[in-house]
Amino acid sequence: MNQDHMTSNTNDSHDTLHGEKLDFVKLSPEELAARNKRNIMIALSLVGFMGLIFAVTVIRLASNISAGGAG
Repeated sequence: MNQDHMTSNTNDSHDTLHGEKLDFVKLSPEELAARNKRNIMIALSLVGFMGLIFAVTVIRLASNISAGGAG
């Protein structure tokens, strides 16, 4: 089988949705950089929130244990 033919079939299957041709936007380098920066900030915010929840949980558990509330 011809390599070009295989590539063409693969691309065609990804470029259609319910038989309609999809158009893709090519992002500029500035848009890609902005998207990457935004994704990093979202990831850092999520990790920070998880750390906050963990810290609050540990503090509450420690205070319950020291007060004799656990067990």
